[in-house]
Amino acid sequence: MQAGGPPALTAVTFPSAGEPLLAPALTALTAAGEPVEVTVIEAEPEQALGSVRDGQADLALVYHFHTPEPPRGWRAAAGPGTYTALAADHLRLLVPAGHPLAGRPSVSLAEFAGERWIHGWGEVGGVLDMLATVAGFQPRVACRASDYRFMSALVGAGVGVALIPRLALTGHPDVRDLQLTPQPTRYVGAYLPKRHRPNPAAERLLAALRAHALVKPAIQNEIPVPPDSL
Repeated sequence: MQAGGPPALTAVTFPSAGEPLLAPALTALTAAGEPVEVTVIEAEPEQALGSVRDGQADLALVYHFHTPEPPRGWRAAAGPGTYTALAADHLRLLVPAGHPLAGRPSVSLAEFAGERWIHGWGEVGGVLDMLATVAGFQPRVACRASDYRFMSALVGAGVGVALIPRLALTGHPDVRDLQLTPQPTRYVGAYLPKRHRPNPAAERLLAALRAHALVKPAIQNEIPVPPDSL
């Protein structure tokens, strides 16, 4: 501030939210005319929340599964702050365009028990394993990958099928994304820490994120996270 430079803003995001959510919000922020020096860190939710807690970041984009409410453990991981729900990101089943079920409006996972799978890492991969167990089969893995664009390309090449969040869909011409019944959902939100001196740029970024996210009214809320743990 003494040097007269622009205010600094550090945001943390997981990879599949960077292009569809964070980049448009940052564009809106920088296009507003107020200079800001932006730094972006790529990290999964636990590491992202730790960066917020340690003062290394001003806002974190995070995700979780199962319920719209954030995991209780995040209170201890991130410290005091506010979680804002941004999107109910439905997981879609990717199949080759020529697959016999590609024209169906919705499918069940059990119908793909005999397929080979392009298996994701981390929590999305864990969700596939859990859903497959409930459906009564174990996925036959053709590839394990963390890059959704690569996974989509492999599906288009006929290597297997894949479970991919809607935010990560690439529009690959050789694949079709199908709705699953029941529909698994990844909940995406932003965590803004509570600090003695709030960062106005982080608050403006949060407003821009809300404007660009696909928010359902039922989850459009802010959840204060107290400083005490569980």
